[in-house]
Amino acid sequence: MLGMRFEAADSQSEQFKNATVQTVEVNGKHYIDAFAGNDFGKRVFDENKHYLHPIPVNVRSKNPKLGQNPNW
Repeated sequence: MLGMRFEAADSQSEQFKNATVQTVEVNGKHYIDAFAGNDFGKRVFDENKHYLHPIPVNVRSKNPKLGQNPNW
């Protein structure tokens, strides 16, 4: 997944002076690599947790006896 277009001149602006921006080039155009340098791009399925989604707080507040799905 790619982020927004990124012009090399933007990295020199005052707004991004201390930012570390990793980009990827596709067809001669630069895009921000949103997953570079973090674990978001390396998702792992946790079978103890990911078969069920968490029950939203607003649903649980309507029925306090409902509880929460395991491992959430």
